[in-house]
Amino acid sequence: YRTLVVYKDTQASRPLDPVEWTGSWRDGRSINPEGAHPENELTGTIFTVNAWRHDPLLVPAEFAPNRFWRGTRVEALKEGEEAMLLPGLLGHEWDEDIDNGYRPAGLMHLSRTTVDNVQYLMDEGSVFDTATATHTLVLYRHNSSALVLGAGTCQWVWGLDAHHDSSTGIPPERSNQYSIRVGVDRTGPDSAVQQATINLFEDMGVLPHTLQEGLTLLGPSTDREPPVSRVLQCRGHTVEGSAHLLEVVCSGVAHDIGGGVVAAVEIRITAAERWHPTTLNMRHDRWSFQKVVPAKSFGEGAVQTRAVDDSGNLETPRGWYR
Repeated sequence: YRTLVVYKDTQASRPLDPVEWTGSWRDGRSINPEGAHPENELTGTIFTVNAWRHDPLLVPAEFAPNRFWRGTRVEALKEGEEAMLLPGLLGHEWDEDIDNGYRPAGLMHLSRTTVDNVQYLMDEGSVFDTATATHTLVLYRHNSSALVLGAGTCQWVWGLDAHHDSSTGIPPERSNQYSIRVGVDRTGPDSAVQQATINLFEDMGVLPHTLQEGLTLLGPSTDREPPVSRVLQCRGHTVEGSAHLLEVVCSGVAHDIGGGVVAAVEIRITAAERWHPTTLNMRHDRWSFQKVVPAKSFGEGAVQTRAVDDSGNLETPRGWYR
């Protein structure tokens, strides 16, 4: 056997581990010899909501056209509706998609769940306060061509199988001080989570030897064409009381040409600026963006966009809008 020791260096003011850094990936303080590498650079989401949580995962109708949800009850949602997936699917800790400069290219959202009064991380990994947080299931295609699903929750597997501990959301050591055992969650599993996971595996080229009853192989994506996006207008307005800040408001259109749907549109302001997520409309053909930025970053007012479709095909930017 092997013993793994973690010192949680981030919760101290100096390195504690005598061998190597075992603090959080995001910790950018000088005590981290490796420098900051926030986890969302790989997974697409970053830990913010502390234990213990036992929340359902909500999927509004705007995500229904995404191929990830094919063959599930999400696919049938109409405008204004939302699907509530298994209670406890978000727990016992969960993440958010934060625009911190480390988001993977072409990151798309597959759900949206907002919860009030959670224990929210306020620093690198040791200070918490009460806040409102929004979880999103995310997906992107890495430049190696691998698909990366960021569940952003410790308990995604609760939707795949009903055998686990603490089905009530009460910490095991509190619900039963004498024993922590695996039981059967009578509310699980969730067929939408199971089918969506099969859809993802099929797009990865991973096929089951024997498919579980009730699930369906719907075919991998044949879409290899990236979508196209365009800026229709973009303006910068001086923020009242500050000559150094601008509120940038942009909008545009996007469409997919490979048979899928536009899943996300990203924007950047000048070549030196990082990419930011925009907001898609219900039909996935128009986007909008509003953000306060340093006036110097807006430069000459040049912006650029790129869109990604639900198969992970990412548009190569085609020039600048001025």
